[in-house]
Amino acid sequence: MEGPTGSGKTYLSANIANKLKPNIIKYLDSQCLQKYNDYDRATHIQTTINDLQKFTLGVLIIDDVENVINWSNKMYSNYLLLIIKSLPKYIFNDNKIILIVNTSRYSELNDLTMFDKFNHKFSLNTNIKSNSNLN
Repeated sequence: MEGPTGSGKTYLSANIANKLKPNIIKYLDSQCLQKYNDYDRATHIQTTINDLQKFTLGVLIIDDVENVINWSNKMYSNYLLLIIKSLPKYIFNDNKIILIVNTSRYSELNDLTMFDKFNHKFSLNTNIKSNSNLN
């Protein structure tokens, strides 16, 4: 899911996840991963995937993925980029995990072929929280 900062990507992701009624929802963003180095971030992401695979249906939301891979001035962690790019392989093989990845820098990250394996792209151009009723 892509859109400008403040457009409601996180809000919409949480609503979608709740509507799916999964057994478990996991949320990752750069704030919860900031204490880790690249290797430990990757390990934490993989541990999260392993935890989700124990359930009949799980949802993983990765918010501000550009910050998860330490994106800054076209510099990023190659190691973390590879982990994120490989997630659809882990997830879509058994269809037990739904992955929602949010970014406000889609065009830049798309140049890295980051989203080639994802099934759908949703774009938000306005603030979803103020323009719709998600009930």
